Parts: sequence; C-alpha cells; structure tokens
Amino acid sequence: MGAGRGPAEHPLLQLTSAPDGRDLAGFLAGQSITGRGSNNEQRFEHHQDALSYTQYLGSADFWEATLQNWQSEFLAVGSMAIFAVYLRQRGSPESKPVGAAHADTGQTG
Repeated sequence: MGAGRGPAEHPLLQLTSAPDGRDLAGFLAGQSITGRGSNNEQRFEHHQDALSYTQYLGSADFWEATLQNWQSEFLAVGSMAIFAVYLRQRGSPESKPVGAAHADTGQTG
C-alpha cells in the first residue's frame, strides 16, 4: 500500500464485491444443472427413469445437496470469524490492542 492510502482504497480490495441475488441464482443454477446430471446417472444405474429439470428442482436430492453445501459454507465462514475475534482478543502479535484508536498505535488493521 502506498503512503496515505487506507485499506479500503487498496486496488485489490476494490476488485471484490458483496454477493447479491445474481450470485445466488448462479450458484443454484450451477448446482442444479450438475446435480441433475449426477442424479440421473445414479437413476440409470438403478434402471429408473430420468428426472426432468423441474422434477429435479423439487426432489429431495437437490435440496439435500444444496443445504449441505450452504451448511459447510456457513460453518467455514463462522469459524473464521470466531477465530479472528479470539486471536485478536488473546493478544495476537499480528493485531493491535483491542479498542485502541489508529492514532494511538500508528498501526492500521
């Protein structure tokens, strides 16, 4: 980072954006398309008829896979948040004292 530039002005941080409804729709579309293919392969192995796309969207397999995926994501993000707070409060050498203003420490972050 250059002198006088805050963390929010860093070029790498400007490349990211918060997820929105389009991202969620994209994730669900990708998971439903690939999941339907996998599910139909399993159905063929058991001599069952393939499910249409709309049938697959209403199936337990789609919802179980989707919720299992989101559960793992929330667990990962939640544990990172908890560990970040714990390490900061325990005096991690990579963080400044809790509650100290930037002007008091001369450090950012």
